[in-house]
Amino acid sequence: MRHHYRRAAALALVLLLLTAGAVAQTPAYSVLYGFTGTTDGSDPQPGLIHNAAGNLYGATSAGGVKGCSGCGFGVVFKLDPAGNFTVVHTFAGAAIGLFPSGGLLVWAGSLYGTTSDQGPDNGRGVIFRLR
Repeated sequence: MRHHYRRAAALALVLLLLTAGAVAQTPAYSVLYGFTGTTDGSDPQPGLIHNAAGNLYGATSAGGVKGCSGCGFGVVFKLDPAGNFTVVHTFAGAAIGLFPSGGLLVWAGSLYGTTSDQGPDNGRGVIFRLR
């Protein structure tokens, strides 16, 4: 019977050490960029993508208007490996779609995505490409 207790204690110790090691290896959280809600956009959409150069791309569903917090129809942005934030495109006209939604795709040197509103003939969104 003692033999079973020793095995259980040894197993518990191994599990404790493995768990402690896993917790110690958890990466630290850090903020890479904080949106202001003006020209840089607001309400970032889920899902970032990256290209071969290590740039991160994403979209916001609002913002993009200078001096107006939360106003606008969204932007597509880039965050480079050095931490520099750049707006790649501002959605400003109904004919090209408004409110980017969902994720983006990088393919053959272009960015692809969707909007949830407007487009030609006041449609219900568009699929877009940025080169």
